[in-house]
Amino acid sequence: MLSGRQVLLIEDNDRLAELYEAHLSDESAVVHRTSNGTKGLALANELEHAVILLDIQLPDIDGFEVLRRLKRAGNLSPIVVITSHGSVNWAVEAMRLGAYDFLVKPFDSQRLLVTVKNAIEHHELAEIVQSLTRPSTDWSLGLVGKFHA
Repeated sequence: MLSGRQVLLIEDNDRLAELYEAHLSDESAVVHRTSNGTKGLALANELEHAVILLDIQLPDIDGFEVLRRLKRAGNLSPIVVITSHGSVNWAVEAMRLGAYDFLVKPFDSQRLLVTVKNAIEHHELAEIVQSLTRPSTDWSLGLVGKFHA
């Protein structure tokens, strides 16, 4: 399911970023990795990603602020927040700001992959539902006939 999918990974811990990237690459995902929020925002605006993995504690911009900016800019990619300082308050705040899910480090590769796949699937299904429920602008609605006065 990840084959060829673009994943943006914003993580400042190089060892963890390499580990996450390896797990995602094993599933044939194309991973764009950066270690700070400023570059992450630029990459998010430059490319469309199937999912964004966002660490909360970044060296330049707080991850919550990155999340706010992404949502304000209209970025529709599902965002999974990751942090080693998990708390119920942080999880609630991430979800309130529009995150799809919240992972507390350390987590295993299976948890990462299931969360990423679920985020992508949920996003794609939501897009399908939205397209099916969007009002048609085609006033003919596919009807064919003659008008007799």
